[in-house]
Amino acid sequence: MNHAVKTAFNFALAYVLVELVMVAAGYHLDERARFAGFAANTLFLLLAVFFSIRKETSLRKGAPTSFLVDIKTGLKAAGIYAVSISIFVYLYYNVIVPDYTEAKIETIRLTAEAHDFAELQQIAPEEYGGMSHEEFIDLMVENARFWLNPTKVVPITLLGLMMTGFVYTFILTAINRKVLNKFRREK
Repeated sequence: MNHAVKTAFNFALAYVLVELVMVAAGYHLDERARFAGFAANTLFLLLAVFFSIRKETSLRKGAPTSFLVDIKTGLKAAGIYAVSISIFVYLYYNVIVPDYTEAKIETIRLTAEAHDFAELQQIAPEEYGGMSHEEFIDLMVENARFWLNPTKVVPITLLGLMMTGFVYTFILTAINRKVLNKFRREK
């Protein structure tokens, strides 16, 4: 198996383990833990791309790789990582924590009920001026139900990770070619 594919799978597995530990510990609905999970996902994608590009250079015994080889290697790692995580997200919503969507919707409902709706109407009268508090709650729940549907979350996850991986690939390739290879040549 190609080193970029192995690296991407290893970092995807590391992220899956982080998520499973959060579920086992009961933190899967906590907003701070969700942010930490998002940060871990982004970090592991960055590391997958970085180590794939660096490994490609080391496989060539220190000889500089071409720009195109670095880009292809980084994009391959990002693509494998994104597809792996998207499959995991689908399983997460449907098998691992099937009540996640309903629990998040209930949290959003409670937050909308506790919200000072009169203040919100004063801040944004064009959006909420002619709406009752109950209509506002229903709107928030309807939006949450729409966006937390696995048929929306999985493609958004895939697209987001692919775009992030694309950006990481170009940034890390530039760093690899301009900075890290320069230090290697000076030795």
